[in-house]
Amino acid sequence: MNIDSWHVLCLGGATGIGLATAQLASSRGAHVTVVSNRQDEADKALEQLPQGSCGYTADLLDPQGRVELFDKAGTIDHLVYTAGENVSFTRITDYTTQAASMMLGLRVICALDAVRLAIPHMSNQGSITLTSGTAAFRPGPGWSLVGAFCGAINSAVKALAVELAPVRVNAVAPGVVRSPLWDQVGSSQSDEVFRQLSTALPAGRVAETSDIAKGYLYLMEQGYATGSVLLIDGGTLAMG
Repeated sequence: MNIDSWHVLCLGGATGIGLATAQLASSRGAHVTVVSNRQDEADKALEQLPQGSCGYTADLLDPQGRVELFDKAGTIDHLVYTAGENVSFTRITDYTTQAASMMLGLRVICALDAVRLAIPHMSNQGSITLTSGTAAFRPGPGWSLVGAFCGAINSAVKALAVELAPVRVNAVAPGVVRSPLWDQVGSSQSDEVFRQLSTALPAGRVAETSDIAKGYLYLMEQGYATGSVLLIDGGTLAMG
């Protein structure tokens, strides 16, 4: 299937990695639909996408909202799920079930339900790309919740690839990315983290959202990739 005939649905696609993925796919000729929980973000995203792109508002935590979204989206060739809340560091001593429910609810439970709802709308040549992270492989202090969601997604894509074949299911696992999801850390703190990592990482810098978007597009185009977790981390794990 030629990319100019694709319909790519990006959940969480109005900002950050999701928007960068939508921009890259549309620049190659795909028709893209981005989804945000905020109308202003969806409108702003459409200003950065070609004419004819679609932007929807939906609360992915609302079951009925998810159903209505997929009914509205119509036929899908590729589903990209990058929805998530801002990065936060929570040590286990500060753990709450509310924080866990928010993290795992949006990034795992709702992601899997999005897969369920997408399947009736997809052709057998379609693909689903979820989002994981390096915390699945080497989490640090305060990353127990992030590590839990990343590990869950890594396992889920392998099972789903078998269950949903010939639809392909993969995940991208980014390292630290300069994106709006780091805003909660605080601009001065995140800038310091980025500065320190830029000198430590083999790649010599932290990732931009455009770097990670190339991984999502690769997995959409690579017809022989399924059950895979594509690590894009600037050499984070290579540092031991």
